[in-house]
Amino acid sequence: MKFKAVIFDMDGVMIDSEIYWPEVEKNIWPKFGIEYTLEFKKALIGINRKDALAYVKRTYGIEISLEEINSLYNEVAEIVYKEKSSLLPGVKELILSCGKHGLDLAIASSSPLDWIQMVLKRFGLGNYFKVLCSTATMNVPGKPDPAIYNITMQKLGVTSNVTAVLEDSFVGVQSGIASGASVIAVPDNQWSFGDFSKADLVADSLEDKRIYQFLALI
Repeated sequence: MKFKAVIFDMDGVMIDSEIYWPEVEKNIWPKFGIEYTLEFKKALIGINRKDALAYVKRTYGIEISLEEINSLYNEVAEIVYKEKSSLLPGVKELILSCGKHGLDLAIASSSPLDWIQMVLKRFGLGNYFKVLCSTATMNVPGKPDPAIYNITMQKLGVTSNVTAVLEDSFVGVQSGIASGASVIAVPDNQWSFGDFSKADLVADSLEDKRIYQFLALI
């Protein structure tokens, strides 16, 4: 298959932010009387704040405004993205290889656009990505709905049969599959939960040479 575009998720694929958010969330959700359990943590992986609030309302019967929860998350986002998070192994090398082979790159994330831009600016990656899309900022259905990937492909001017998606979360993989794109799952047992067997490829990390083979980069 000849790919024309690769779409990256950000948190957990490009950077290790997923290991820092639980520490933050342990201090946020108890303010509303919610115990931060492993089950609760799993439920929030890969989804945006709007969907997190829908889960909280459905599960706990608690009404919290999106503005209120966004304010609490935004207070600590700069610490997570500008200070704590690091690029995951192999990210820069894969980005450069894709560019060398003429593949258009995009990011499709559940995180707000300004968080995405923080990361790209900090690590000097902004010039490599043609399109940036956020379910939170664009107010489109969150993953596992395929909307964000469909929109990203439309903005890139490509179809799903020539697009590959890189995801670390179960809901992200579901979103990519539903969009019709080829999906490369890069789960990490520190934060990735679920069955990734329906992905086209399950890789150990972005350094996994099977990704390069799958994308015809080698």
